Amino acid sequence: AGPEGRRHHSRAGALPLLPGPRRPAKRTIAAPMSVRLANPWPAFAPSPFETPGVWPTLLPRRIHLVLTPLSITTFGLPGYHSSVLIDRTEYLFCPGGIKKNDGARSHMCLPAETIHLDFGIHFVDLNAFELELSLIFTPGTYDLLRKNCNAFSDCALVYLTGSRMPGFYRGAESIASVADRYTNIVQTVTSNAYRPNPAADGFELGTATVLLDRERRNGVRRNTCI
Repeated sequence: AGPEGRRHHSRAGALPLLPGPRRPAKRTIAAPMSVRLANPWPAFAPSPFETPGVWPTLLPRRIHLVLTPLSITTFGLPGYHSSVLIDRTEYLFCPGGIKKNDGARSHMCLPAETIHLDFGIHFVDLNAFELELSLIFTPGTYDLLRKNCNAFSDCALVYLTGSRMPGFYRGAESIASVADRYTNIVQTVTSNAYRPNPAADGFELGTATVLLDRERRNGVRRNTCI
């Protein structure tokens, strides 16, 4: 018999044994580059990226930086109140810690026109974002010049998008902070209404943004399955 007619029989009269369906080879599918996030958990805590069968809630979300100019100026530069919108949820930092609102409600009480800067759409795990930022911006560490709403917005944008807040919107407080560090000029002008918060002494915005961006970049490599 030809190749087509050949059959393998285990016994006389038994049904022919035909080859069964082949099992598909196992594949590991890597998430798109835009989906991979940094591991925001400490080294001693398990990351859901490294836990079999667990995948964080990564959804595409539009990111806005929301700014409203304040009535006070420093060396001719206006101060700004800022927050970050993730879709319709506002995140901001105040003396009580990180707060969330439905919409940019923290800007509604300010008389000036509000500015919305669109930072595009990014894949975001909200739980990871809230955990990572809450480790830095804890309640009671707010400082009007050194660790304020703009410092939070800057760090949040780095973690969410890899981009910094435009420096112009932090110019007034940056100059005032440096001047007060060496001359106490802000404390003098405000009759000590502004007093540096000792709980914010260990915070450096430049260091925080570098570490957040490094964590984000390292997480892309660490959490990639090839």
